[in-house]
Amino acid sequence: GTGLGLTITKLLTQIMGGEILVRSTVGEGTTFVVRLLLSQAPHDLAEPSSRRRARGYAGPRRVILLADDDPAHLELLKNVLAPLDFILLAGHDGRSTLALAEQHAPDLALLDISLPDMTGWDVVRQLRAAGEKTRQPHVPKIAMVSANAYEYSPGGNGNPLHDAFLVKPIDIDVLLECVGTLLHLEWLYGTPPEAPQPAPHPLDEPPAQCLHHVGALYELGRIGHVRGIEAKLREIEAEHPANGPFAAHLRGYIANFDLKRYMTALESLQKHG
Repeated sequence: GTGLGLTITKLLTQIMGGEILVRSTVGEGTTFVVRLLLSQAPHDLAEPSSRRRARGYAGPRRVILLADDDPAHLELLKNVLAPLDFILLAGHDGRSTLALAEQHAPDLALLDISLPDMTGWDVVRQLRAAGEKTRQPHVPKIAMVSANAYEYSPGGNGNPLHDAFLVKPIDIDVLLECVGTLLHLEWLYGTPPEAPQPAPHPLDEPPAQCLHHVGALYELGRIGHVRGIEAKLREIEAEHPANGPFAAHLRGYIANFDLKRYMTALESLQKHG
């Protein structure tokens, strides 16, 4: 609260050769922008979207009971499980969860441990006790959910209360693996959509009228004359509307203080021009 953090941030930014900018409007708020010249990040990591996702499961529809007092977490679970054709029931506290279980006999219950009126463990005990008292043949599989790693208990292996344990924030792949294992599901997979063809890169085939500016742009970059580069790019844009993407892409490098990629792009154009 004394402003010391902002002072340290400014000093560290300047030490790293960058700058810190501020935009402030009375009654609305303040935005600080830090610009740094950083090395290029690698782009050879596998895209998570390439992983297969189930579109459903074989056999009759299964009923899953969700118990959580956090609306955001319930919404997350619904968004993941509803498209897979599960029948979902949602309880916001222990009493409503027990009532839903009694009325609908779910196949699986995902129970948060921290509920407003009782713990998830209390709910499990009452579910198990009710099953033993009425000798119900249908006893749901139970996975406990908690954001507290100290409460972790793997479940199964003879544990009478629960069959599995999930830690928040829940990983979607781990959630689906847990659901599939507990319910012995055969997942159905659809054909993954073809990846969209990338748009042509503005520097792969630049307009012919831009090529005679490459030398000047390169020399301005070599001496680090950022203002001169910006003025030259405005000049190129003004020559012809088709030059806009070419100039905008180079301007993006300058705006991010990425002079290395700016120079590399221009060197490539000089070699193939």
